[in-house]
Amino acid sequence: MNTTSATTPATDRRTQKLPVFRSNMAASWRSLLFWSIFLLAAVILLLPFHTTFTTPSVLAAVNRLPWVIYWTLRFDQIHTGPGYVQAMIFSGIGFLAMIAAGIQWGSAAIAGAEEDGTLHTVIGRGVGPIQYCLEASAAVLTRLSIIALITYVAIRWLNKPLGVGLKTRLLGQTTIVWLGLGALVAAIAILVGAYIGKRLWAVTAGIIVTVSSYTVDAISRLNPNWHWIADLSPVDWAFGDNPLWKGLDGWGEISLWVLALMLTVAAAILFRQREGGE
Repeated sequence: MNTTSATTPATDRRTQKLPVFRSNMAASWRSLLFWSIFLLAAVILLLPFHTTFTTPSVLAAVNRLPWVIYWTLRFDQIHTGPGYVQAMIFSGIGFLAMIAAGIQWGSAAIAGAEEDGTLHTVIGRGVGPIQYCLEASAAVLTRLSIIALITYVAIRWLNKPLGVGLKTRLLGQTTIVWLGLGALVAAIAILVGAYIGKRLWAVTAGIIVTVSSYTVDAISRLNPNWHWIADLSPVDWAFGDNPLWKGLDGWGEISLWVLALMLTVAAAILFRQREGGE
């Protein structure tokens, strides 16, 4: 009787489906709610002003912005509906929110759990390092997908009433690419967290990759002869072909997801090695 009672918690932990995924989703509902409300509010507040950027005085002010801001946020097409949404949402405040959420959740997936002591408690109850890493990564991607879906629905809902002029198919494709950027940065944070075990390092890695990608993309757009530099930037992989009004070319966008998947698998392998195997 006593032996059965002692082994029941561990047995339940092994047999429960997706225990890490479920616990991660349950524990992060506050941050998920925050980012969902933040992006929803951003769309509702920003979209009604898209016609403002068609006036000559405003466009003249935009053209006087520093080149880093002008090209990084892709303000060259801001006078159009799709260009405004790209600049203000997908390349602007929405991008920052997606990246911030990805870094927050990605750095917490392994490094954060290790620092607060919950990781080894779970592993000690029968969940292996690889399973833990993959389920935690799936939880991060699920949360990012939720806030991306909310943003897509909000933009699509306001598109016709406000006369933004977006095509639903291209909006959906751009949302998936935007989500891919968040997934890639989150995967980098997960990888560094799995290898080092320190949340600060994971956060720093995500920030460095984001800033570097934005900077390289901006530099590549200053001179036609420098366009080859853009091949080094995940931001250009996503938005280099202006998918919101031109559609996707395929390779760059696919690369985001392939690289994110490869980094996640690498994180699981490195984490298993650091934990001494299963």
